Amino acid sequence: MYTGSCLCGSIRYEADCELENFSYCHCRSCRKASGSAFAANASVPREKLRFTDGMETLREYESSPGKFRAFCGKCASEG
Repeated sequence: MYTGSCLCGSIRYEADCELENFSYCHCRSCRKASGSAFAANASVPREKLRFTDGMETLREYESSPGKFRAFCGKCASEG
C-alpha cells in the first residue's frame, strides 16, 4: 500500500498495488510541471487508486491531447 498527499495535505490518496512502468520523462510538459529537467512517473491502475480525502479540491486540465494533469486547487501541487 502506498499513500500520499498534495503539498498542503488537502488531497490524500492510496494505491493498493505495486508501482508499474516507473520512468523519468523529459518532455516539455513534464519539465514545466516539475520545474526541473525531468519528472519521475509511475503507473497505477485506476481501480487500485483511491482518494481518501479532498476530492472537492482536485482540479485538472488537458495538458496535451487526451492527457490530463490533476492538481490541488489550494496548493497547486500535483501530489
